[in-house]
Amino acid sequence: MAPGAGGHRSRQGSGTERNANGQNVDSLRGRGAAVGLPGVVGEIGIDGDAARGKILDVRKAQAAIADRPELKGKVRFVRTAQYWDPKLAELQAKQRAIQKQQREKLKEQVAAELKGKLEGKSPKEQTDAQNKALDQAVHATPEYKAWQAEWDAIFSHWPCHYYGNGRNYCLIGYGLGEAMKDLCKP
Repeated sequence: MAPGAGGHRSRQGSGTERNANGQNVDSLRGRGAAVGLPGVVGEIGIDGDAARGKILDVRKAQAAIADRPELKGKVRFVRTAQYWDPKLAELQAKQRAIQKQQREKLKEQVAAELKGKLEGKSPKEQTDAQNKALDQAVHATPEYKAWQAEWDAIFSHWPCHYYGNGRNYCLIGYGLGEAMKDLCKP
């Protein structure tokens, strides 16, 4: 199954601005930006241009770092949402469609297999067992296995690590490198 929302620190509730702005500024100071060495702040590009909610708050705070008076001209902000792999949304939509189609197709078969096995269980336990069995049946279908192979060929990690997507990492690295080159020009 495609990974869900990750546990990136900047996605947490209160303190978003402090986490994205204050801690990063302190980190930049500790690494030399405040004493004249250049620094680059890469935007959290999770979810690309489709991002909503707290991610947008974090991005705004990250962008503000380069505008701080003590860092002006020493730190550059780089927008990275543009590098989010569009194949991700396509594959997630494909997964949802396969799951919906296969769940509908396998519903009666799974119910027949579970008949008599759920007696004495609470309604919640019955529902949980039915959903688990249905998910297992869906994941065993050739359609789902083909989707999983396609997903695994491109994505391999959590959302906060850009799903381990090499395309994302390379493009982000290029963007950060270009900004650093520009900062280092005499």
